[in-house]
Amino acid sequence: MPVSPRSLALNLVLICCVALGSGCSQLKFPFVYRINVQQGNIIDQKKLDQIKLGMNKRQVQFLLGTPLLVDTFNSERWDYIYTVRKGDKVLGNKRFTAFFVNDTLARYEGDVGPGKNAVADPKLDERMPTPQEQAEINKNSKSGAKKPTK
Repeated sequence: MPVSPRSLALNLVLICCVALGSGCSQLKFPFVYRINVQQGNIIDQKKLDQIKLGMNKRQVQFLLGTPLLVDTFNSERWDYIYTVRKGDKVLGNKRFTAFFVNDTLARYEGDVGPGKNAVADPKLDERMPTPQEQAEINKNSKSGAKKPTK
């Protein structure tokens, strides 16, 4: 059964439309909403201030949670990383690395740490609102009211 040029052209147009339609995220349309995405361990300065050299791994894990990265070849290094993104753009990063010797905290390093007065970055320190809170914020912003405080 021969294929007519018209049906071939129609199929080609259909395939192109599907291919272009599925790749809309690559075109970065201005009207597409991109949410903030939090990834990693939320690093809280109050909990970091409780970290002391000489603590064991369980105590550090109790304060900071399970590390995002544990080096497979060196279990004596724990990395806590926190990133906030909006679409493809990184809004901010925090990093804290703990080094252990014989299961005891020997040293630490990173952008934040115990005793460091980290500059408060509202993009990183604020938790994301729940869907109900976001709906309330959206409703208030449309009516001209201020953001509700807790």
